[in-house]
Amino acid sequence: MKDASTALKNLLLNNQVFFMADLFTITLTNGTILRYTNCDVPLTVSGNKYLVLSITRKGTKQTRGISVDELDMTITTDKLDVIPGGLTFMQGIAAGTFDNSIIRLDRVFSPTPFIWNMPAISIDYVLLWWIGIFNVDEAGGLTAEIKAASMTQLLNVKFPRNLYYPSCIYTLGDSECGINLASYTVIGVVQAGSTRSNIITNLSLLDGYLNQGTVIFTSGVNTNVYSTIKSYANKQVALIRPLPSNPAVGDTFTVTPSCLKMVDRCISLFNNRVHFRGYPFIPVPETSY
Repeated sequence: MKDASTALKNLLLNNQVFFMADLFTITLTNGTILRYTNCDVPLTVSGNKYLVLSITRKGTKQTRGISVDELDMTITTDKLDVIPGGLTFMQGIAAGTFDNSIIRLDRVFSPTPFIWNMPAISIDYVLLWWIGIFNVDEAGGLTAEIKAASMTQLLNVKFPRNLYYPSCIYTLGDSECGINLASYTVIGVVQAGSTRSNIITNLSLLDGYLNQGTVIFTSGVNTNVYSTIKSYANKQVALIRPLPSNPAVGDTFTVTPSCLKMVDRCISLFNNRVHFRGYPFIPVPETSY
């Protein structure tokens, strides 16, 4: 059951004609919040401004019980639709900026048509409609097809929950792992000679320290873009996936190492053997009987 405010209930009961628009709030994994509306004009709701973006969606299916509902959307953009950091919306999709982000759909109601420079709308006239995980199904040119799954998707876990693998089943930095990733995150600066696939840095880390780790840009044309590190040696970060644009000298980024899921790495780098949840000494099938 959806919880509507008294003001919204009165609006729906006492007005034969009213106007509706969708509000989309996208929260990226780094905490950046993007707000859009499919209305013809930008809207301000409870102090937050929702920019106009061409978003069409199919109806949402909402049922009682535990099921994974989906929200199918088509987003059409142009070069003026820019996200924080300078990338266009489509460049952000190509760079993985929206991966694993949370999308929230609200519906706003008004007794009068939405007009340019419309006064701010009270949060009382907004109804939470749907919330889920942003997932790009297909993208190309100026159009992206989005198939977002509701948060109940997170309940789709293998059964039984605990499986036996040589590698650790925890995710680096989660509550079971217990590692504070901020303690291992290092800030770096791009140096001359860097390319989209190879970043020359000012870092002074041991060769191999960042292998399979993550780099996230915090300034420049690649702000909010992240990529997996293929290898690190001689202060150079080689990327598995090239950046959308060549980084400029002085651009900043953060790098975080990977745990590689193996016990020796867990001990030597993180000193976290007590939380290692792998079983490296399971015998191979040929010798288990």
